[in-house]
Amino acid sequence: MSLDVAPTQMVTYDVSGSTLEEAADNVGLPGGEAGLTEFGIGYEYDGVRRGLPRNLVVHLSITITMPRWLDRDGATGPEQDEWDRFHAALLAHEQEHASRMRSGARRVHARLLRTRAAELEQRFQSGKRMIQRESDAFDDATHHGQVPAPGTVITFP
Repeated sequence: MSLDVAPTQMVTYDVSGSTLEEAADNVGLPGGEAGLTEFGIGYEYDGVRRGLPRNLVVHLSITITMPRWLDRDGATGPEQDEWDRFHAALLAHEQEHASRMRSGARRVHARLLRTRAAELEQRFQSGKRMIQRESDAFDDATHHGQVPAPGTVITFP
């Protein structure tokens, strides 16, 4: 009966632009997010004993997607500094999502350990939705990392 948390995977997408302003115009994934943290969660068990799942394992995987400015090294020093500040703020925001997802997975695992096998899938789906709601609430509270200012907002030197 364990929680299996895979190492967080880091993925990048390319951002082009010879200036910070051009790069800022090109930052964003489908849906408009500059960075993204996604999770996959599942479970397995090898039998039922007294109505409870036996040897239950909950698996969690997390992927953080971040921008990579291809032309950063050719930008001015102040532009590089601002990109680095923005990138660090965005990464911290996405890592907080990941931390909250791991915490949510621990709660899901604890709930499932006390759940009868017949109700396991319903409880699991409820827990999965809870993790997503908490992630969405974090984005709402921080305005997707813009709070505290300047956060994930790129400012131009």
